[in-house]
Amino acid sequence: MQRPLHVSVIEPNLPTTTASTHGQLWTYERFVQQVVACMNRCVHSTATGSLKAILQEHLATGGKRVRVSLIYDLAIAMDVDPRSCVEVAAACELLHNATLIHDDLQDRDRTRRGALTVWAKHGDDQAINAGDIMLMLPFTALAEAPVAPTVRVDLMRMLSVRAAATACGQATEQSLLSKMTLHWSDWRQAATGKTGQIFAIPFEALALLVGKTPAVARRIGDLATGLGIVFQAVDDVLDLYGDKGRKQIGNDLREGRVSALVAAHLELQPEDQRSLVGLLAMPRETTGDAHVHRWAQRFLAAGTLLQIETHLEDTIVALQQDALPNCQVLCECMVAMANRLSEPLIGLSDESNVSRKIA
Repeated sequence: MQRPLHVSVIEPNLPTTTASTHGQLWTYERFVQQVVACMNRCVHSTATGSLKAILQEHLATGGKRVRVSLIYDLAIAMDVDPRSCVEVAAACELLHNATLIHDDLQDRDRTRRGALTVWAKHGDDQAINAGDIMLMLPFTALAEAPVAPTVRVDLMRMLSVRAAATACGQATEQSLLSKMTLHWSDWRQAATGKTGQIFAIPFEALALLVGKTPAVARRIGDLATGLGIVFQAVDDVLDLYGDKGRKQIGNDLREGRVSALVAAHLELQPEDQRSLVGLLAMPRETTGDAHVHRWAQRFLAAGTLLQIETHLEDTIVALQQDALPNCQVLCECMVAMANRLSEPLIGLSDESNVSRKIA
């Protein structure tokens, strides 16, 4: 059986755009090509010298394009021509990549997408420079958007607010260990900021593109930040029990990061706080595989993965219950996306299955 080129993140029974609505409908593959071309134009028109080469090199590593896929699917569901969403998707992807460059530097991660990270290849200073300029490029992309001037202003204002909140979320996460704020609610707040804001952008942008007021669009975006909680929790679990394409598992534990696993485990086993905090405070180079495997088994035995699943179920239920009137399609897409994002956790709470993976 031939593998589908694009798997929609929305449910198949939601409204879709037909070719007769907007002429010949772009395929997802063509949409991605145009988004990448827009990103490259932004780099070419703005960056110079060695910095331009660094940005082009980083963008060439690609990525899963989760948010690009989401914007395309939302456009189809909302009966919006995908051609009018290229610049929005490029802006979202550029912002995401800017945060990755800085995040890798702060976490000292040396590889991403099978390649050396910017700081690992070009040094800390150039990584800071690359991330800084990449943060500006989303506005270059939106300047090209084929929308009314008032909508363009609303899109730019929305992006600046979400970008600032993303930085605040990153700062919150980095202070969790030093401030000993290790509860699930603390982790959730950090994830809502660090990860949720960029998930809010596609929903808030599509709401603006279909004529919702900025206030209504903002409420939709705020609701969509819940997707960041789901995404980040799954990512944290896969860091220890899955395959993220890195050379070793348990990078969050090695980096001293308060992950969803740490927060959920301490809900169940608060007596483990001293020893777990001691591990997180250790220098990365002294945190060995034995430490990682011990805690991987400890999390499993305590039911930590089941605790995370329960929290994510509550998050998805909240998305359903808090759906906005007159925004049914966007809210249904939000819930469908949350369910898709949580799929990698299926079966992971089975201790025998996971034990084989980390053995």
